[in-house]
Amino acid sequence: MCARSRLNSSEVRLQKIIEIIAGCRYSIHDLSRTELDRTSELPRFNMPLELGIDIGCRAYGDDQEHKSFLIFDRDRFRFQAYVSDIAGQDIVNHEGDPSRAIARVRDWLRAETGRSDIPGAISYDDPQHAKAWARLKALDLDVVAADMRAATDWLRAQPFGNGKIAAIGFCGGGRFAFLAAVRCGVDAAASLYGLGISQHLGEIANARCPVQLHYGLQDQHIPREEIDAVAAGVRGRPNVEVLLYPDAGHSFANPVRPTYDPGAAKLAGQRIAAMLQAI
Repeated sequence: MCARSRLNSSEVRLQKIIEIIAGCRYSIHDLSRTELDRTSELPRFNMPLELGIDIGCRAYGDDQEHKSFLIFDRDRFRFQAYVSDIAGQDIVNHEGDPSRAIARVRDWLRAETGRSDIPGAISYDDPQHAKAWARLKALDLDVVAADMRAATDWLRAQPFGNGKIAAIGFCGGGRFAFLAAVRCGVDAAASLYGLGISQHLGEIANARCPVQLHYGLQDQHIPREEIDAVAAGVRGRPNVEVLLYPDAGHSFANPVRPTYDPGAAKLAGQRIAAMLQAI
């Protein structure tokens, strides 16, 4: 949860944060984002502040001794340089790796709750690769689209935005981004190496917004026949672009994958940024 999940303008932001923290049995604090802001050259210290509130809540709050929290930093002892007073706490490092962070959260929740059925990240590599594909194929795309529509409608109504909603997805999420364009009324969509988009080409007339479909021609999971079918299916629609990267493979925009292609990733990012600037 965050302060923005409560929209009562009569509430002071810090008081909302305190009340949210007090109501949380489990909380996660990631101290890794304390780098200097490029403009102000000052650090962002909201997360250390909220950790301090949580520690105080556990120490002095009524019926709060049951609280449990997980403290993250990028490197194991980095925190000692800027918040050394918490040296007695168990700090868990994630090395800036989202998969490692997810696994650490899973392991912590399993230990704290005694539950063994809490899922976590599935490795890209064997032996769990087949399990990941099975989980992806089992998704009910109608439910996914309904959830995205609800999220789109909610976000568009919030006062903190400009009313414009874009969907950007990678791999299986690339398919979701396409569905957001044809079913959810978003203002722009970008799909990077999206799986199975050819199965939804019958809905392309519903896409009223700019849509970018990015494919690497050396993709190990998306055959050239799929890419050609998508290109043929959207031909003649000026709002839909198929953007090809001749030397790029699957996950070319993911810096933790061996198929990462910095040049293709940079170009794709520039193209997406230009599309978003135009909406």
